[in-house]
Amino acid sequence: MDMLHKIYETDVPKIDFIDRKFKVDSKKTIIYGPPRSGKSYIAYDFLSQFETKNRLYIDLNDLRIDHRHIQGLNEFIQINDIEAIVIDNYDETIPLPVCENIILICKSYYKIDGFYTLLVMPLDFEEFLVHDTKHQNTTTSFNNFLKFGNFPENINLHENKKIKRIQEIIRLISKDELELQANKTIINSLGEKTSVFNLFNQLKRTVKVSKDRFYQLCKRYEEQNIIFFVPKYDQPKALKKLFLYNHSLKNAISFSKNFKAEFANVVFLELLGKYEEIYYLDGVDFYLDNGSIIMCVPFFNDMMIGALSSKIFPLIDEYNIKSVTIICVNDMQKSFFIGEIECNVVPFFVWALL
Repeated sequence: MDMLHKIYETDVPKIDFIDRKFKVDSKKTIIYGPPRSGKSYIAYDFLSQFETKNRLYIDLNDLRIDHRHIQGLNEFIQINDIEAIVIDNYDETIPLPVCENIILICKSYYKIDGFYTLLVMPLDFEEFLVHDTKHQNTTTSFNNFLKFGNFPENINLHENKKIKRIQEIIRLISKDELELQANKTIINSLGEKTSVFNLFNQLKRTVKVSKDRFYQLCKRYEEQNIIFFVPKYDQPKALKKLFLYNHSLKNAISFSKNFKAEFANVVFLELLGKYEEIYYLDGVDFYLDNGSIIMCVPFFNDMMIGALSSKIFPLIDEYNIKSVTIICVNDMQKSFFIGEIECNVVPFFVWALL
């Protein structure tokens, strides 16, 4: 038990935790989600409810810890009256302990009978505002959110270090140089209608890679909620739109800009926290099966109304459209009608807080 004693004495880092929308409410919980989304901090916050002597935090990614030497865990828990244990980066090499409160942290969805699962994503805009204590102006915070993304740890970094940190995270996600090149291909396709097959064909023009390995990589990233493929409504064989769990990843690997696609990614992530089924249609950014259309028009002006109306009007009866929302960046709020359907133009920083 020597290793367990050393881990026990280390305890958890002392942090100033800012509340998230995600919270551990069950004594047996599996926290999962993409890298750097704040999973461990939520576990730290949970452990803070217990006395230091009654809690245990084990990170299996800690290079000082040899899995083979973690023996007698249940005996250690009993002897030391451990009331809560967190196993970060959990895998099945560690037998499930016997303890009143158990938190397991995994990269992707993992099911164990009797355990509640909690998906933790990086900050949405409302959370970002709470964490961004440096800027008291919503517009300034919004600009930083668009530019540098949603990683909690990035908010308090000096501006000239933020892109560098995002690049480091991309490298951490990549197991080797081949995966790094694959990630660049994936990230550069943000917002495009594509498929894993199309992405593979792009990648193999620059590096030698097996189809199986690339397909497995994309599957793993989907399971870890790093990438998302949004299907076309009622057309499962059509190309899907690719989005990322952090819209700023593209800015970290390329000087070329596609603000429309990045903005659509920002909107998608907000929708992801509220709706289980999200689709797109021809000419329409997002369609929700409650009959709502979401259009991403960063810099809306009145001259666009005619073109948008002609695009949306033919879809109203076919898809039983009940509402249309146009989300923009500029500070404009107005309403107009497309047929009998009211269309509302709303700035993102207002819409995201509704």
